[in-house]
Amino acid sequence: MTSFWHWFRLRIDKHLIDKHLSDGEIIAYVDGELSTSRADDTENHLESCWRCRTRREQLERMIFSLVEYRETLLAPFLPP
Repeated sequence: MTSFWHWFRLRIDKHLIDKHLSDGEIIAYVDGELSTSRADDTENHLESCWRCRTRREQLERMIFSLVEYRETLLAPFLPP
């Protein structure tokens, strides 16, 4: 009986892992590049998945930091 539950848990874990969004899918969603249908599916997934929602927040913070750094780096070279 133990081996069945071990097998069952591995199947469930693999199913959950396979269902997470990739970074590319999350970025495309944030950028508004997905079709309406795919964006709806992604939004529904993000509402129910802590892992992907957390990853989206991490990616948004990273992008914000890069944009802010770029602006700071270029500011001295831009006209007032």
